[in-house]
Amino acid sequence: MARLDVRLDAERRRRLEEVVTERGVPISDVVRDLIDEAYEAVMRQRRIQAVERLVGLEVEDVPDPATLSRQLEAAHDLGDVMQRLGSDRIVSADTDFDGLAGVTRLDPADVTDWAAGLG
Repeated sequence: MARLDVRLDAERRRRLEEVVTERGVPISDVVRDLIDEAYEAVMRQRRIQAVERLVGLEVEDVPDPATLSRQLEAAHDLGDVMQRLGSDRIVSADTDFDGLAGVTRLDPADVTDWAAGLG
């Protein structure tokens, strides 16, 4: 677990001690809980903003989930994305790239075999 050193002014230290006393747990537990609460508040706000943006899109004809999934996969297909970017090679040890049409996987373990051919 990482250690954190935080400097507090007298008023914040008093407030922290008050929370510790109220909860009856060590300061470290209170600080961890406050971090978790702050993080959840940030994530909640992000979700609210995402929903507001979606509502603002005013989509009239929403496809069913299966159709939407297919459309998203097609729009973000790695082979298509690489083609749009003008690239047909990827350096990766992941053999799943071998099955992508129009994509040549360059294995980092074989760098001496293919590096000279890059230009």
